[in-house]
Amino acid sequence: MSVFTGPPVTHDLLAALGATRGEPRALEALVAGQRARRLLTLRALLDAVRAAPAGVLAPGDADRLLA
Repeated sequence: MSVFTGPPVTHDLLAALGATRGEPRALEALVAGQRARRLLTLRALLDAVRAAPAGVLAPGDADRLLA
């Protein structure tokens, strides 16, 4: 399953991103990339919570999860 749902990153799209032009395709790719990153971060957090023993987290562990 692919998390990234944006347009394929072609040479032209990469050039538009590198030139910081605000083309709709470039912005769509940036939004899709951020969404993918957030979904992967959420998946990692959920996996860590499931793997953790039951009970209260140590203060350092709680801070790391919220960072």
